[in-house]
Amino acid sequence: MITRETVLQLAPTSIDNDRPSRYAADEQGVLLDALAPADRELVVWLYGYLRELDGIVGDADTTAVLARLRAFIERHAIDRSLSKVRSIGASASADPRLAEVFHDLRGGAMGVLFVQLSRLAKAPHRTDVARSLFIVTLL
Repeated sequence: MITRETVLQLAPTSIDNDRPSRYAADEQGVLLDALAPADRELVVWLYGYLRELDGIVGDADTTAVLARLRAFIERHAIDRSLSKVRSIGASASADPRLAEVFHDLRGGAMGVLFVQLSRLAKAPHRTDVARSLFIVTLL
């Protein structure tokens, strides 16, 4: 497995940041009750999906993780799961604040995660792809 030191060498922490302040999207939060029922259901599903995945990749036993990760991918058809994520916000009102929240939920790291899960679904024997999901848990 890749070591913490190797990860830190690959992604240096001393990169200059020209932004006056770090973007944390704290002002983007909305109450779950503010969402349409269909979106509320999808957001609750998404957080459950991510919690389940986090519980798998956070284990230190690589062999167990790979087996559980493959089972997770089989249980949650990646194409169907990705369609669900993409549909978050489809029933949203014209509220620009909600549009920004939905954009943040669907984009960024979520896209990268689903690319990696899709790659692993197509080639379950590729342990290097599976291990790439562990890098985040090392930091």
